[in-house]
Amino acid sequence: MLISAKEIIQQSIALYKKHFSLFFHYAMLLLVGTVVAILLSQLLSLLFSTPSPNGIVYKPLLSSAMVVLAWVIYYIFSLWISVAMIQTIKECYEGKKPKVLRVTTSNSIKLVWPMFVVSIIAGLIIFGGMLLLVIPGTIFSVWYAFSVYAVIFDNKKNMAALTASKQLVAGKWWGVLWRLFAPSFVFGVLLLLIEGILSLIEAGILLLAPGTPLVTGALSFASLNSGTLLFMFTMLAVYLGSLLITLLITTLFTIAPTILYIELKKSVTK
Repeated sequence: MLISAKEIIQQSIALYKKHFSLFFHYAMLLLVGTVVAILLSQLLSLLFSTPSPNGIVYKPLLSSAMVVLAWVIYYIFSLWISVAMIQTIKECYEGKKPKVLRVTTSNSIKLVWPMFVVSIIAGLIIFGGMLLLVIPGTIFSVWYAFSVYAVIFDNKKNMAALTASKQLVAGKWWGVLWRLFAPSFVFGVLLLLIEGILSLIEAGILLLAPGTPLVTGALSFASLNSGTLLFMFTMLAVYLGSLLITLLITTLFTIAPTILYIELKKSVTK
C-alpha cells in the first residue's frame, strides 16, 4: 500500500529533524549562492549601464543580458545543490550513512545538465498544457513531477525520464496529486507563518530607528555614523537570517516528493 499524505508529512519532519545539520549545510550553500547572485547582478547592472547627462541611468540590452546570465548561472548552481540534497535525502530515508557534503556535491556535477534539460522539457510541456486549459497542465504536472528523480536515481535522460515519471504515476494519478499537494500545503502554511513573523521583526527594527538615513532615503557617505552603520548591519543580518530560515523551511518541500518517489518505486516493484 502506498504511503499516505499524513505519513509523508510526518516522515519528512522526522527526517528533517534527525539530519538537520546536513540540511543546514545545504541551506548555507544556497544562501551564499543567492547573495553572490544578487551582488553580481547588481555589479554587472552598474558596470554595463550608461549614465545620461541628466543623471538618469539607462540600462542597455547588454546590461540586462548580463544580469540574466548571472541568474542563469545561479539557477544551474541551485540545481547542482538540489541534486546533491536529493541524493542525501534518499540515503537518509533508506537508513544509509549519508556521504559527506564534498563527495555528494562532486558526484552530482555530472547530473546537472541532464536535470536542467529535463526540467526545461517538462516545463515547456506543462506550460503548453496550461495554455490549452488548466486541466491538461495539471495532468502533465503530475505525470512529469518525478522526471528529475528519474534522472538522478535511474540515469534516465530527456524523454525517457518523462516517460519513466508518467509510468510511475499510471493508475495512481489522483492519489499522487493528493500526496504532492497535501505536504506542499502544510509546509507552505508553515513558511507563510514564519515569513510573516520575520516581516514583523524587520518592521519593528525599522520603527526603532525612524530617523536613520536608511529609512528616510537620505543616506550618504557624509551622513554615515556609528548608529547608522549599526542599523545597516542589523538590517543586513536580519535579512540574511530571514533568507537562511526560508531556505531551511523550503528543504521540506524537497524531502516530501523525494520520499513519495521512493515509495512509488517500491510499490511498482512489489
